[in-house]
Amino acid sequence: MYDVIDLHLMSDDIEYHLQTQLDIFESELDKALVRGLNEFRVIHGIGEGVLKREVHEILKNHPHVLEYKNEYHPLYGMGSTKIIFK
Repeated sequence: MYDVIDLHLMSDDIEYHLQTQLDIFESELDKALVRGLNEFRVIHGIGEGVLKREVHEILKNHPHVLEYKNEYHPLYGMGSTKIIFK
């Protein structure tokens, strides 16, 4: 079982900026861990890759993340990352 959070949609709203998206991502990541999920997917979009790079930087050093993959998904293309928890 896993959840999906779409940070990409937020980027179209001028009210949000990168730090807000990252704060939301970290909050949702924590919620997924508390709920005991095995996997979590974040949609970051393709664009220039700024959001994806920042998300991956958070994941790279997260103590509860086993691995993360930016691979093709039939619904999200290359615009999402799958996160697998320890």
